[in-house]
Amino acid sequence: SSGINADTGIQRDVKINPEDTKNNALTTSYWFERSVKSSEIHTIYLQLSKSRLTTLVVLTAVAGFAFNPVSGTLTSLAALSAGTFLCSAAANTCNQVMEAPFDARWTAANRE
Repeated sequence: SSGINADTGIQRDVKINPEDTKNNALTTSYWFERSVKSSEIHTIYLQLSKSRLTTLVVLTAVAGFAFNPVSGTLTSLAALSAGTFLCSAAANTCNQVMEAPFDARWTAANRE
């Protein structure tokens, strides 16, 4: 059954109908839910937003800010860093959600 458990949180995963993988189609994918502990939510958000990639994007933006010929303030640096982090994390999260059905088709052998 579908629904959000407010007490424990939910991590959603995707499963694909095995018949669809034979036909190379994604018509009957479905989500399933599993409970997670509140202590795991921080880790899940870091994985979902691809935190290492997001950090590299922020560092690239900060480097561009540092090479700016016009001096900037600490406030503008903080705003640039926070905004870049949020935009990159949101884009990575959307990518994770949109590609989940395609990633679910891959077997462990294909990932190596």
